[in-house]
Amino acid sequence: MPYKCHLWGIILCVFMNSTGGYCQATVEKFDSQYTSPTITVTLIDSLNKTAFSIFRTNPAEAKKLALTALQYSKQLNYLTGEGKASNYLGITEHVAGKYESAVAYYKHAIEIFQTLKDTTYLGKIYNNMAYL
Repeated sequence: MPYKCHLWGIILCVFMNSTGGYCQATVEKFDSQYTSPTITVTLIDSLNKTAFSIFRTNPAEAKKLALTALQYSKQLNYLTGEGKASNYLGITEHVAGKYESAVAYYKHAIEIFQTLKDTTYLGKIYNNMAYL
């Protein structure tokens, strides 16, 4: 049952927020042996949640996860996922000192959450922008 072992290794890495060599090797091995995951809202939410949880400790990896979530969200036309991914990309750019890029991502997220009339999330994004 090597599939279950690799899957549990990936799950363990996500929950421990570890981005060390073991996790990278496990993910690469998994990717090379199996097809890409089915894109679902749950997967996108998980990518976004993990990106947010590691943006302080590993902003480069958080950015990769958020970019993947953004791409998948666009494929599914999942606006909430796209908006959250854009917000998290704004955060990672902010942490990296790329303020103009951060503002662009935040503005994209604002457009989405205005369309969704999600005032709670709009408040979070405006708060993030206030720190720039």
